[in-house]
Amino acid sequence: MRRGGVALALLSAIVGAGFASGSEVLCFFSRFGAAGWLGVLTACALMGACAYVMMRAAGVRGAASFPALYRAACGPWLARAAAVLYGALMAMSAGAMTAAFAELAALTLPIRDAYAAGFALAILLGVVCSRRDLALLSGLGRALLPLLLALLVLLLSLEGGGEPRVRLAGTAQAYAPAFGALYAAMNLGMISGLLCEAGARMTARESAREAAWLCAMLLALLALAHGALLRHGDSVERSALPLIALSMRLGMPGYALCAAALALSVLSTLAASLRALRSTLALSQGVGDALCAVCCAVCGALGFERLVGRFYPLLGCACATLLLALCIRLLTDRRKRSRALDAETASGPFQSRLDRV
Repeated sequence: MRRGGVALALLSAIVGAGFASGSEVLCFFSRFGAAGWLGVLTACALMGACAYVMMRAAGVRGAASFPALYRAACGPWLARAAAVLYGALMAMSAGAMTAAFAELAALTLPIRDAYAAGFALAILLGVVCSRRDLALLSGLGRALLPLLLALLVLLLSLEGGGEPRVRLAGTAQAYAPAFGALYAAMNLGMISGLLCEAGARMTARESAREAAWLCAMLLALLALAHGALLRHGDSVERSALPLIALSMRLGMPGYALCAAALALSVLSTLAASLRALRSTLALSQGVGDALCAVCCAVCGALGFERLVGRFYPLLGCACATLLLALCIRLLTDRRKRSRALDAETASGPFQSRLDRV
């Protein structure tokens, strides 16, 4: 895979319907006004650092999946719990993206039963794409990144409306870095499986390079999106889909560009979620295809808003907690190994003298 390919694959898994519609950016960053910039910097720094730690840990232990890494670091019992929670998160994420793709089809396709057609097409494309190598996710990210950058630059260039800052009554701006950290934790939970799969193939230098690329690309996207929402202030503060609402001011070409970016971001996150679900369950290809289709259909039938509003935050926070525990364990093990190596080095001359005696 070319330089930056793994970072693009990871980015394509992060940038789903929540980011492309602007709802995530408004919720985690822009609601805090100018203080949201601290949240953006916190989120990107944590994403880059934790991505490197996880890729290196997976590479050292030869763990190509999140449960495998958890088993190697924390033992079999915690690994089983991690597999259950992570598998449920991936299934819910796949269902949410399936429902989002169907809703987008209903809004854009001038055909009868467009929602049902989009729902079926999402399941088919998600299952097929999840069977491919990481190179496919990298290709989706390579196509998605310029689309999002072009859209965000156009939205940023629009004449501002409303107040210059988005306000959130009753919420202290000091919470902005904490929300940035929460954003990073939830998205790291989403891409943990891909981080392990990629890290098992890469050296320390390659892992550092891809983590740096991921941090830089995510920073560019978050900065543009946050800047665009701040520029338009109160006109987007109460919008459920702020970037889509702003894109309508660009006319039909701008709306089409937004719809294309949203469709590609939904598809890439859907494929990444199903791929991580496959690696977690370690099933044969045929059984994996069937299970992925069932998860998309059952979870997607619950609807995008219900999944994102009720189930996804709970599972996301649970997986973020597991991820935090894993990172603490990895750092603790590293310190223990470092101390053991220092002790062995310090005792070397004395041991050699004993051998001579």
